[in-house]
Amino acid sequence: MSIIFFMSYMDGSALRCRPLPHQWNDDHSEIRTDLNVTVNKGFVRSYPVGTVFACMGLAFAGAAYACISDSIYPVTESPVGSHDAPPREVVSAWKSYSGLYGLPGEEEEDIEDTVFGEISGFGSGSLFGTADEGTEKKVPVLTQIREKYPCPTISGSGYYIQDEKWNLLARNILRNENTIITGPMGTGKTEIVLLLGKVLGLDVHVYDMGSMHDPMSQMLGTHRLVKDPETGATVSGFDYAQFTRDIQQEGIILLDELSRAPLSTLNILFPCLDSRRTLPVEMAGGEDVRNIQVHPGCHFIATANIGVEYTGTSTIDKALMSRFFPVKLDFLPKDEEAAVLMKRTGCDKIDARSIVEVASRLRSGFLKGDYSTEVSTRETLRAAALTADGWSLDSALKAVFLPLYDNDEQETVKRVFVTR
Repeated sequence: MSIIFFMSYMDGSALRCRPLPHQWNDDHSEIRTDLNVTVNKGFVRSYPVGTVFACMGLAFAGAAYACISDSIYPVTESPVGSHDAPPREVVSAWKSYSGLYGLPGEEEEDIEDTVFGEISGFGSGSLFGTADEGTEKKVPVLTQIREKYPCPTISGSGYYIQDEKWNLLARNILRNENTIITGPMGTGKTEIVLLLGKVLGLDVHVYDMGSMHDPMSQMLGTHRLVKDPETGATVSGFDYAQFTRDIQQEGIILLDELSRAPLSTLNILFPCLDSRRTLPVEMAGGEDVRNIQVHPGCHFIATANIGVEYTGTSTIDKALMSRFFPVKLDFLPKDEEAAVLMKRTGCDKIDARSIVEVASRLRSGFLKGDYSTEVSTRETLRAAALTADGWSLDSALKAVFLPLYDNDEQETVKRVFVTR
């Protein structure tokens, strides 16, 4: 059932409420903003005119709407009583909605103060934390990220990422903004999402999009035949896929290698990624749920290798890409990559620097068209691990790097080993 937002307003001397725009019913029809919402006016009068409230779903009641649930919460004013405080999923849904659309007639700066000022004081467990009591100006989100979720260090985690990239990725999760991470293979796209989940305290559910050979069953579910316990007759049932369960809980959905996904998979994802935040399961039968609501605290992150050098990939549909905030990761700077090799494998500094130097030259050659592929950080780690285990540097380079290249390229590659 959808979380719906509506606002109180004065119609002459009468206090009324109407839904905010850009909201949808469970049947995908857009909720009308010209119809009033019938609610307990005594409750609404406890808050200033212009307060936004949340309820679980709306139903037509004559020429107006009625709240399906009796649970109504204020989301732009501090609760009058503890029973009025909205649950965590309502706060997360409001942050997501207001981040996209804001409030009618408000400037973006005012919306920022509302969403991350008053709401954070509800004590709902928001990732953003709670503003100090009596603080007039909310601490900027970037400052909160730096203080609460600082960028990982090589010495601490064995991982390197630029501060600005880490802060942006963390911000997108906290803002519940879909993100797609692109970049060459082996640059840590998948690993950084797992690390983000660990730091932010969120479970990460990984879906290998390249292996989605039957998206309907793997993402939605399959029909099954079962015996009715009362009659003994064989009836049709529906087994929902794990994906349908994962999107109904707080966490991160990692759509790994989205560029390898078949088109039918992408079509399933569309309504999950836009403002509808729903997953239609029309193939379900009987009384099974056919429209699953994405949890307000469910965050979508995709990774992709995009380019002609990556076989088995496809250009991601522009309409789908428009639903993601793009963040590109590149290979590590030389000094940082060498430090990562030493931290993770225990190889010595000279070997680490030599491995990175060879990899850097081969990467430059790939960009100039001299080679058919480039060396990823996965390969430099493998070579470093061999040297740490007693292999000579030359043996490690030949064992790990050389098989990446075609036979007619290997002699040229060997010369790079020698001239490092």
